[in-house]
Amino acid sequence: MAESALPGYDHSVWYGVLAPSGVPKDIVTRLSTAIRKAVDLPQTKEALKAQGLEPQATTPERFAALIRAEIVQNAKLIEVAGLKAE
Repeated sequence: MAESALPGYDHSVWYGVLAPSGVPKDIVTRLSTAIRKAVDLPQTKEALKAQGLEPQATTPERFAALIRAEIVQNAKLIEVAGLKAE
């Protein structure tokens, strides 16, 4: 991709947990903390690595920024490819 029409294009696969809009911040914080603790468990890391995944936990704010950045990046890809919604 970077060599063709989108210099700097980078794509990786990720998994995440999302909540509906309007969930109170204290609940988002509690969920985020619990998920981070689960991802940091040695057995979780081991299981994920066995599947070829690189376990990482981040903050809700950083995860939201990642999603926003990917939307922008993929919009450019769609434009370059000339794709149209039907």
